[in-house]
Amino acid sequence: MSPSTKPTIPRPAERSGGFSRRDFLHGSGAVAAAATLQTSATAFAQQATGANVVAGETTVELAVNGKKHKVTVEPRTTLLDVLRYQLDLTGAKPICNDGSSGGATVLIDGKPMQANIVLALQAVGKDIATSKA
Repeated sequence: MSPSTKPTIPRPAERSGGFSRRDFLHGSGAVAAAATLQTSATAFAQQATGANVVAGETTVELAVNGKKHKVTVEPRTTLLDVLRYQLDLTGAKPICNDGSSGGATVLIDGKPMQANIVLALQAVGKDIATSKA
């Protein structure tokens, strides 16, 4: 082969197997996307058909610092909002909205959780401990 002659790279259709890495990655990406959508749809369907679906205000009982409290919450109400504005427990602080500061830390069943990212309805039936401040 002379130096002026460049070897040609076969195009995907010209390859022996007819199946390239690009074809494989493209296909596997589509399969992964479809699997993710299916999993999300299944999880959504399970949540939507559950018995705990709530719309509008509802009255629930929360066990906070060893005492039972009846509070009225909407599905979007955070535990922090209930603690501060309904129960006047101001130990957990609304410093951030994403739980990154740690100022809203409470113990839920003995595990530290951020009250500003936990919904009040998620805490029903669990033991909640706050600082008394």
